[in-house]
Amino acid sequence: GKCIPGGELSDFDAPQDNLGLVKSYIFANSAPDSQGKQTRAVGSIDLLRELRLAYINGSSNRFVVVANYGHGKSHLALVLANYFGKPYESEEVKEVLKRIETPLQNNLPEAENFNEFKRQYDRFLVVRLRGDVPRTLREQFFPSLKNALLEHPTTENVELPFWHTEAIKWLDSKTDDKQAQMSSLLFRLIHTQSLFVLWYKIHT
Repeated sequence: GKCIPGGELSDFDAPQDNLGLVKSYIFANSAPDSQGKQTRAVGSIDLLRELRLAYINGSSNRFVVVANYGHGKSHLALVLANYFGKPYESEEVKEVLKRIETPLQNNLPEAENFNEFKRQYDRFLVVRLRGDVPRTLREQFFPSLKNALLEHPTTENVELPFWHTEAIKWLDSKTDDKQAQMSSLLFRLIHTQSLFVLWYKIHT
């Protein structure tokens, strides 16, 4: 078999590794006492519950998860990305729901709440940003947003309405200008295959 260390958010894009990591995750229904601290200690089940209720109630939806290195923050982020981003009928979500039910054996109605929430709302648009790559969150955001839109069936054909659309329109309007036509073609190539084209130009 293949040994998969820890669990990183990037594993979401590797189906077999992703599913294996979902299956290995253990939800906690409790957390160490945080009395006297400014932060509040909650188990991963409690965190997911608060995320769920924040959406249902329209309440504060900004959460910061803090833990020491090696305590499973990335693995949790991967599981949450699957719960919110994968289809309700997917194998990944079925596994997440099984993992949720395990620590809630004495409170199965609450386990059913997680299942019903997912069944009702199904897929969310999940933009995955990472802190372990040599790019700022700002640099990651638009490529990650585009990837998230492509993953979701409702938005897979959405064209991002940013400044490049107006630039293409302006270049296309210069029908008699050969240089503008070539610039328009190059612009489209770079926009469509940005990473490949820029890499090719740098290395050739």
